Amino acid sequence: MAPKVRHLTKRQQRFRKALGRAIADLRQDRGMSQEQLASKIGIGQGAQSNREAGVTTFPIDALTLYAVAFGWAPSEIIQRAGYYMHK
Repeated sequence: MAPKVRHLTKRQQRFRKALGRAIADLRQDRGMSQEQLASKIGIGQGAQSNREAGVTTFPIDALTLYAVAFGWAPSEIIQRAGYYMHK
C-alpha cells in the first residue's frame, strides 16, 4: 500500500520556498555552485535546484548537512528562512 500523500498548507509551502531561498543565498554567499553544494551533501544538482526553488521538500537530516557545509547551526538556517517568510 502506497503512503498517503499529504498536501501542504499555504504556510508550509511558503516556508519550503523560504528555506530554499535561504539555502540558495548561503550557497551564493560562499561562492558555491549548485553542483558543488549538491556534491558536498550527496545529492544531484537537479535535486539541489528543486530544493532551492521550493519545489520539493527534503528530510530534516538534510538541514544538518547544509549546516555543516555552511558552518552554521541548523537553527540559524531556519531563522534566515523565517526572515524570508515575512518579506
